[in-house]
Amino acid sequence: MGPRLTVRPSRRSEDEERRFGELAAQLVEKRIGSWAFICWQMLVSVFWIAWNTFGPGGLRFDGFPFIFGNLAMSAEAAFSTPIILIAGRVQQRRTDAKLAQMDTKIEHVQRDLRDALAILKELKNR
Repeated sequence: MGPRLTVRPSRRSEDEERRFGELAAQLVEKRIGSWAFICWQMLVSVFWIAWNTFGPGGLRFDGFPFIFGNLAMSAEAAFSTPIILIAGRVQQRRTDAKLAQMDTKIEHVQRDLRDALAILKELKNR
């Protein structure tokens, strides 16, 4: 027989146990889902269109249908969507764990109440 392996309980917190990708997804989701992000994106878009419409002729890099700008925004949306879904999945797991803890606590309280009621009935019948 080979050496026995023992597994010690982890002392890491919940945040440390999550995968890097999940943490990164939550961080990105917090930023993308903010008014600051929306305002910055709007300002960049307005600047992009203004520069490529009214800027110096030789320095314009994306003419009128703004194909490159459209491509950049589409790529951002394509990457943002799965990141937001990952962050939502992580949040759902947290919520499910909290609900399970609450269910356990409720069951304990119900059991304690039943026990207390039984004691009260017993005392009443004496």
